Amino acid sequence: MNYFNYLDYNFVYIIRILIATLCGFIIGYERESKNKGAGIKTHCLVAMASSLCMIISAYAFYDSDPTRIAAQIVSGVGFLGAGLIFVRRDKIVSGITTAAGIWGTAIIAMAIGAGMIYLGVFTTILMFTINFLLSKFQKNHLLFGEQSIAITVENEVFKLKDFSEYIQNLGVELLSIKLEKTNNSHSNILLFVNLPQELNKWDISQKISDFNGIKNIEV
Repeated sequence: MNYFNYLDYNFVYIIRILIATLCGFIIGYERESKNKGAGIKTHCLVAMASSLCMIISAYAFYDSDPTRIAAQIVSGVGFLGAGLIFVRRDKIVSGITTAAGIWGTAIIAMAIGAGMIYLGVFTTILMFTINFLLSKFQKNHLLFGEQSIAITVENEVFKLKDFSEYIQNLGVELLSIKLEKTNNSHSNILLFVNLPQELNKWDISQKISDFNGIKNIEV
């Protein structure tokens, strides 16, 4: 391999890394726009590094098995994704979609690093579309029925009995209430409610915020 061929090969590798990083940017932008734990920088770094690892695995060692490093990328990024999953105080598991996105971004970058650029770009567009469109679908169609809502209240102002009546007057079935006093001035309340189809979690949280003594709402 002469010097000019070497430059040609490296130029191709650089282009692949840049394309993978761009794909990471697109996926990360969608996540960051929703204030998720892993955003543009995280996805770009995962995509860039995964693409480089795949290039090293496939082309740097001609007599080795290229699947060995690829397998380590998949398992290693899995640990990174696990750090994004947590259980909220309303017992709802959060971060699974973002963790899956990080894992998917790494695999997309691996495909681009291996030279399957069209496949990687197509999958990026598909992943972005899934996250964007399904989020809208869930917001409009799947946020009624049994739901949990966590609120923080001011103890001196908030009246639980009046709040229960207020909730039921909105047409919401109150299934259970769990109250936890954090200090003398504030308490955390976990509501389990059954929302009618004409109300979703965002609608009811807006109405709840108007009640006297509500300091914070988490849906």
